[in-house]
Amino acid sequence: MTGSQPQRRKSTLTGKSFFQAHAEAEEPVQTPAPVAPVEAPKPVKSAAGAPKRKVSFYANDEENGRIRAAFMAGRDRYGWRSFTDFQLVTILDRVEQLEQELNGGRPFEGVPPKGGQLGRPMS
Repeated sequence: MTGSQPQRRKSTLTGKSFFQAHAEAEEPVQTPAPVAPVEAPKPVKSAAGAPKRKVSFYANDEENGRIRAAFMAGRDRYGWRSFTDFQLVTILDRVEQLEQELNGGRPFEGVPPKGGQLGRPMS
């Protein structure tokens, strides 16, 4: 292939000091037309038709590695189609255990996002 290298664009700030550039920036500039607000992402529908919403957690690198390894080790045996399926099934299994232990086997009543106590108790 033959051809010349593309030409570098020169900066409009070349040879100017910070103060010159700042003074020129204060001159009135035409503002672009307002942009329509971005809509929030729509929830994904589950197989049952109910919407799903994204949630996440924090873990250190070692814990994340163990979690991914557990998914890889069990995906064929348990039929998890995705990492999300693994997380959902695993968390719901724990929720069922807690319902048995703490709520007499009855399902917990739902709590809306940011509806419960956030953070640790102060005492």
